[in-house]
Amino acid sequence: MGMRILAVILIFLMSGLNAGGLKAQKAPVKKTYNIALLLPFKSNETGSTAVADAIMDYYQGFKMAVKELEESGLKAKVFVFDTDKDSLALERLLTKRELKEMDVIIGPVYEDGMRKTEAFCIANQILLVSPLKYFEASKTGVTTINFFTSDSLRHASVMKNVFRMFPKHRFFIVSDGSSASKRNAGIIKKVCTELKVPNYRSVSIAAGKITPAITRTDSIILISTIESTDVKADLLAQIKNKKASWVLGHHEWLSTYKSVSNLNEPRLLYPEMTIKTPLDSGLRIFAERFYDNYMGDPSKYAYIGYDQGLFLGYGLMSFGTSFWSSTAGLDFKGLINHIQLSDCNGCNEINNSGLHFIRISEGTREEYEP
Repeated sequence: MGMRILAVILIFLMSGLNAGGLKAQKAPVKKTYNIALLLPFKSNETGSTAVADAIMDYYQGFKMAVKELEESGLKAKVFVFDTDKDSLALERLLTKRELKEMDVIIGPVYEDGMRKTEAFCIANQILLVSPLKYFEASKTGVTTINFFTSDSLRHASVMKNVFRMFPKHRFFIVSDGSSASKRNAGIIKKVCTELKVPNYRSVSIAAGKITPAITRTDSIILISTIESTDVKADLLAQIKNKKASWVLGHHEWLSTYKSVSNLNEPRLLYPEMTIKTPLDSGLRIFAERFYDNYMGDPSKYAYIGYDQGLFLGYGLMSFGTSFWSSTAGLDFKGLINHIQLSDCNGCNEINNSGLHFIRISEGTREEYEP
């Protein structure tokens, strides 16, 4: 067994000794696991194959992870079904007898399909994984893992991580008064109350001016709740002469990164679950192996599939299908994904609260670690 894989399995086993907060009946570790992928490999969107390409890359990355783990002891049978973005096709799949024999079902991607598959998984006690979109589970008795969480849960996770990273800073929650901004600010203030954060204030911004004025001292964090990228320059100007201060950017700001040239924002932190850094050895090796297997370069979806495949495989090898209840609080950093599964108050599903904090220096994305 490879030393890297052995080390990760040991971390999984050790984390189970102190796990708390998540409760489930522990499933025994099986000799062989049946894993089904229900994914839309064909896109019915006229003139576009973007969805199909992303799904294929995800599958290929996932398959590479399973193959790697099989060489180290994982026994798994992977079944692949094409949902074709067609509700009737999915309904036909859910009548197949072999699907009832699955231990894990990954997908489908779309809301309607996930809802039908959720009912099937609950009835047959199968672990359901939503790989690329947030899915709000409707039933009690947790059987759903979300690798991508809702905006509200993401904001809460972001704040918990930021307060941990900057325990002595003062925090200013910046809003522009819009309904979306006020909603985000409310989530952040609620987390502040839960964590008993002593040094936070709410302020508003209009035409580049913050009211009431922020402190002149250093060591502050300006938390943006505003989707507009025009606010970025205004907030960065506020900390221009404060060497120990930061702007925490709205998560939507990063979505336009590729269309903007000459970015240099080393004082602005972007929270996200996936990061593509300059090619380090792990990324380079994966890219080379991917090219050898599929004669093409991996997209971010290939990395996501690989990281999720490793995480699920490690969990199954260590604890069986109830691994999520035994690994509460475990940090798993894959090639580009940070995964930390946890429950949340009032939720019926397990969510990924793991985050990277990215800054952009001279156009290069890099992870910030205090």
